[in-house]
Amino acid sequence: MYWISDDNVTWSKAVEACRNLYNNGHLVHIDNEEENDEVKAILVQANIRYGLIWIGIHDSVKEGVWTYEDGSRLTYVNWRNGEPNGGIVHGDEDCAVITKGGDYIDVNCEKWKFHFCCEYYVVIE
Repeated sequence: MYWISDDNVTWSKAVEACRNLYNNGHLVHIDNEEENDEVKAILVQANIRYGLIWIGIHDSVKEGVWTYEDGSRLTYVNWRNGEPNGGIVHGDEDCAVITKGGDYIDVNCEKWKFHFCCEYYVVIE
């Protein structure tokens, strides 16, 4: 299941919030085009100002090696043309956001504050 925050926070605060809000929650891991379309639709429906939300990928451990925040490897990415650019315009850019168009851009993890999308699992017994 997905949940989008009402607040704008830094990427590290978003990671922490997802872990604290839901058991085993994390910033969304988008694993394929279908899931990318689902998250994009949720973002459009939420009508978030500027249309950017944090997702769970970063390259802060090793520049150019993008992973999920838990260290696992990516299975899918949808970078905007020219992205990731590593901060050519705004300096160090190690975290990613998804746009209302469904593509990703890299931005500075702690300079910017955006809404975020948590992913968590519900056990049905």
